[in-house]
Amino acid sequence: MKTRQILLFLAFTIAWAGLLLRGFYIKFGSDARLDRQSTKQYETKITLPALRGDIFDRSGKELAVSVPAHSLFADSFLIESQKTFAKKIAPLIKLSEKEIRKATANKKKRFVWLARRLTLQQKKAIEALNLQGVGFIEESKRVYPNGPLAAHVLGFVGSESQGLEGVEKQFNSVLKGDPRDLTVQRDARGRPLFVEASDFTKRHDGRSLNLTLDRDLQYYLERQLELAVMRHQAKGAFGIILDPENSGVMAMANYPSFDLNSAKSVSAELRKNRVVADIFEPGSTFKIFTVAAGLRDKKILPNSVFDCEDGQFQIGKHFIREADQKHKFKMLTVNEIIQKSSNIGTTKMAFRIGDERLFSALLDFGFGKASSTEFLGEVGGILSRPPWRKIRLSNISFGQGVAVNALQITNGYAAIANGGMLSEPFLVANEEDAGEPRIRSRRVLSKSQALALTYMLLGVTSAEGTGKSAQVKGYPVAGKTGTAQKPDLINGGYEKGAYISSFIGFLPAQNPKAVIFVAIDTPKGVYYASETAAPLFSKVAGYTMRKLGVPRVEVESEAISQFLSEAFQIKPSPSGEVAHLKAGTAGSAEQLVGSASKESKRTSDGAEVVPDLKGLSLREVAERVRSLSGSVNFYGSGQVTSQSPPAGESFARNTTLQVFFE
Repeated sequence: MKTRQILLFLAFTIAWAGLLLRGFYIKFGSDARLDRQSTKQYETKITLPALRGDIFDRSGKELAVSVPAHSLFADSFLIESQKTFAKKIAPLIKLSEKEIRKATANKKKRFVWLARRLTLQQKKAIEALNLQGVGFIEESKRVYPNGPLAAHVLGFVGSESQGLEGVEKQFNSVLKGDPRDLTVQRDARGRPLFVEASDFTKRHDGRSLNLTLDRDLQYYLERQLELAVMRHQAKGAFGIILDPENSGVMAMANYPSFDLNSAKSVSAELRKNRVVADIFEPGSTFKIFTVAAGLRDKKILPNSVFDCEDGQFQIGKHFIREADQKHKFKMLTVNEIIQKSSNIGTTKMAFRIGDERLFSALLDFGFGKASSTEFLGEVGGILSRPPWRKIRLSNISFGQGVAVNALQITNGYAAIANGGMLSEPFLVANEEDAGEPRIRSRRVLSKSQALALTYMLLGVTSAEGTGKSAQVKGYPVAGKTGTAQKPDLINGGYEKGAYISSFIGFLPAQNPKAVIFVAIDTPKGVYYASETAAPLFSKVAGYTMRKLGVPRVEVESEAISQFLSEAFQIKPSPSGEVAHLKAGTAGSAEQLVGSASKESKRTSDGAEVVPDLKGLSLREVAERVRSLSGSVNFYGSGQVTSQSPPAGESFARNTTLQVFFE
């Protein structure tokens, strides 16, 4: 008996000693397995995105911002009754009871997102339930304060704050910052503790971007596109405004549009930025580049004359006609070909230039390839390599058989507007934020050639031109209409009655501050650009000048004398009745395109012959006398009634031709 008691005592003593040793080991020793279990019970790790950088316009106005939001998570292990839990939570978030039960069914999942970026009111309502196994993480929510403004340009983000389209995707690496792993602590009962605010200050947040967009111009352009679509019952419209000095994008818009705050519910087709992602045949807006190619190679001059064949020109089995069947032009100068938008005249110029040289010039202007690296989804267009058959050369010369996007052709006109320098279009104001160095401007035209083209485009918006409805009072407009058939992508050929009506131009012509392109897709009824796109351009251009604070100038509608004074050095006399044109001075016709005097008539001894100017307007006279080597004085206004010396006489360099208008 005594032995049994001793053995029992020893057993209890050993057991207690073992328990004490185990407790001591647990308290002061180290066990990796236990450490892991403790960490799993009291901690969990999540990846927390950095605060995304904001996006501003050129004046610092908000276009996209990140605001604080509260994201709800659950610890499935700590939820006692899934049914009760789901029933209480479901009415406060966008998940059904069934979805909540499914998400929290696996007890081994210690961290499950239930709802992201809740409002403060939702957060307080959930906290009031006092449920075990839930907690909040403070994140950021992307908000677009202007709703649909610049939707196709800005793009939007996904549930993990990653850019999905537009600027948000193209510059995601700049905006997103660096995410960090965050450890969430739990209390003794396993309830998640809230994250300390100091944890968020340790993040490497994204950088903000300042764009070249002007919010006010963007809004006005979008509104006018919308009104144009309704007015002409069209499928859509799109447009762009460039700064001619550097090709920065001041506005870029599409209609229909959508609200960025609910972008994921919109179809991909509606979200597409047509300004860069859609290509189309440019039609007559392309003709100026054919002229540019001819000037560059000295194949043509502004006053070169071409026979426009009375409105019909045969090339093999094909016939080239004017866009308007009523037009039956005969002899036209290059200026008049652009002013009257003659397909046949442009074809004749292309034949003189040749396919290889025209192709080279078009490549130099940026056609056939993407114009910039900053525009997500830009399509480079279609420009096939020569050799071209004659009919193809003809079609390409006036904008058929070639495809461009709106940004490309607008940037081509910007090169004319700024004196012959082609720049890479851009959207992000700070080049360092753009990610890649931009291609610097390169010269594609001489200053004099660009000036000659500007003068031709001014003729388009004169009283006799196809684009007169694009005029803006107080601001000379240099531009071109374009009415192009839409290709039938299913059956081939062209869609019946489907046109892209467009106008592109810059103003004020003598010192351009904006290059503007607008296009209307498939207007019903009247479809000519002169009656659809040109008036739309006028509205957008007028507001743009006022917004930019460009001072107005007084312009004679018939001859656009303000620009002539810039281009040909026509200066009014002190009496205000005489204008003086001195050939050979800076900006004169001789300097515009080289040796223009080669085309002036001469006598047998080599002297120049005075042209017959009777009945002509000031603009027409300026074209006729541009090759003369002497001086010309203009008196009065209207049409020429007399001249001295008379037509047919010789004209020496030191002679002054006097022209009288009434």
